[in-house]
Amino acid sequence: MPLFFQAALAVNPNNYPVYFSVAKIHLQKGDLEKAKRTCRKGIKMAPDIADGYVEYGDLLIRTDKPEFRSALEQFQKASEKSSDDAQVLF
Repeated sequence: MPLFFQAALAVNPNNYPVYFSVAKIHLQKGDLEKAKRTCRKGIKMAPDIADGYVEYGDLLIRTDKPEFRSALEQFQKASEKSSDDAQVLF
């Protein structure tokens, strides 16, 4: 994990957006399972925030073997949390 994110979590370990950013880094490095775990950790911290479900759905389709059905489920959860959020609608 980059030092910037480590520092952010040291100041506030419940900084859930950091987990979504770190999940993207894991995905870029090719570690899908670690990306999933990290993103789910952020969602667990903020289950009522649509962003986490959008991020998780996005990482599920940006892999060598896209998981479209699972991604759609995540996007549906996001829309339930925030039906007026432009990011969720698109």
